[in-house]
This record gives sequence, structure tokens and C-alpha cells, in this order.
Amino acid sequence: MTVSDGTPPEFRLKPVLYSCSNAKGIEQLVKSSKAISRDKDFVLLFDHKEEVAPRVLPALVNAMIRMKDGTMRAREVQIEMLLLLCGTMNVGKALKEMGAKTSKRFFVFATSMAIFTRFSKANQIRNAERVPLKFDVSAAGDVAITELSKS
Repeated sequence: MTVSDGTPPEFRLKPVLYSCSNAKGIEQLVKSSKAISRDKDFVLLFDHKEEVAPRVLPALVNAMIRMKDGTMRAREVQIEMLLLLCGTMNVGKALKEMGAKTSKRFFVFATSMAIFTRFSKANQIRNAERVPLKFDVSAAGDVAITELSKS
């Protein structure tokens, strides 16, 4: 089933990415992100690294493709997205490489503005600056490109 523009329902998400800082510790923010996240609506925190932003959208698209076709390796879409973002299937390595480490500067990805707003209000996020999400094939990495070119 698709909407009138041909987009499958699972790809109608309007994700957002913000560069943030906060006085709360990163552990508290991660717990809050897990509490707010439900199924396809989730918040994911990343370390503030230059290579993260251009790979976020390809990782999300591929995680959704894998969920739809039953090839997801993780139990949750957000973990699958993190694995794809890092180009590894090792959760520990992905968290070490891209997981948020400090509340002074980190990225917040949310599947919608509504869930980002809920997260930011619950955690009194300040200094949130929106980062444009673009599908940058050159920065997507081999994992994302391989998955997208299968169909």
C-alpha cells in the first residue's frame, strides 16, 4: 500500500537532526531517549563528529528497508540505524565509535519534529541547532549504497 505520491507508508517519516548541548549528563539523556522511543518513532543520540550528519539519512532509509524486508540484524530500528551508520554489525563497536559521549556537544536524531520536541522539553535541551538532512551518496558508505542498489 502506498500513498498517492507512491511513497510506502513506512517512508513517510519526516526525520530531524539537531546539534545540541545540555547541562544534564549524557547517561541521563540516553535513558530519556530510550523512554521516549517507541517502535518507528525514536530518538537516537550520536557523538558530534563531522562524518555523522551526511550518513544519517542513508542509515535510516536502509534500516527501514531492512525492517520491511525482514533482513534487520538488530531487534530495534534505531540500533540497526546505528549499525549502518557505523558500517559495522557489532553493537559495542558502533556505540564506542558513534555513541554520544558528552553532553557538551552531541547530535540528536528524531524520526519527527514532534518526538524531538518531546525529548527536548523533557530534558531542557538548549542550544539546539538544526542540521539539514540530505541524501549524500558519496558520504553514505558502502553499507548504505549496497542496500539501496539491491532493488
